[in-house]
Amino acid sequence: MSLVGILGVVMVILAEGIGNRFGQPIGIIIGTAGFIISFLSAPGLFLSCVGLSRTPRRLAGWGAVLGFVGTMQLPTFLTAFLAAFRQ
Repeated sequence: MSLVGILGVVMVILAEGIGNRFGQPIGIIIGTAGFIISFLSAPGLFLSCVGLSRTPRRLAGWGAVLGFVGTMQLPTFLTAFLAAFRQ
């Protein structure tokens, strides 16, 4: 889940460039999808932290790091989203 959340963050970052190249509606669709998908970082972080306490840890450490990085972006996305409605 953390990796999917990071992919959502990347989609949001690339949405403007894609919108400039292929048209603004496509950029808006990709940005919105990325915004929604990026919220999977938070549950991914929680599940990975729970996985760190279990015996077969395998990739739980990587999942926790990716979930933390993805979760750090969420306040920025929410602030921009709410600012768009104020205008």
